[in-house]
Amino acid sequence: MASLFYFAPLLKRLEGGYAGNIDGKTCTMQGITLGVYQKHFGKHKTCSDLKRISDSEWYTITKIDYWDAVRADEIANQSVANIIVDWVFNSGKSVVKRIQKIVGVVPDGIFGKRTLAAINNADQKELFEKIKASRKAFFDEIIERNPSKAKFRRGWYNRLNHFKFVD
Repeated sequence: MASLFYFAPLLKRLEGGYAGNIDGKTCTMQGITLGVYQKHFGKHKTCSDLKRISDSEWYTITKIDYWDAVRADEIANQSVANIIVDWVFNSGKSVVKRIQKIVGVVPDGIFGKRTLAAINNADQKELFEKIKASRKAFFDEIIERNPSKAKFRRGWYNRLNHFKFVD
């Protein structure tokens, strides 16, 4: 079964460090937004606090809000779990419906037993490649809807290319 322990170092590396606005109200650290940080650790937390997020706090948020949201501990293949969690981490839980369509279950947005079984019963390499292709198409759809986002295409593709299938 997959483990966040193996995925966390890659995710942290891909997310990088701190990004904030002058207003001090909009910021992220290693991919965690101020709003998500406040949800876990209190509305009184600021961008300055987030800038000093501990590894333990980051891991807790990532585990609860992203890894556990797609039951990744129960996904049989680490590579499949990694690419799914990264997509949810970057694009939100709405992508669960896209994943469900790929594996042939009713796209209800709930990552339940049927979705998990369909993922684990699929050919893992084939599934990984389908998810990767769907994610690339997802990026292209974003750009088609909003051409100003084209400036992010290379970065999005580069990130996606960090994901390789390992049996």
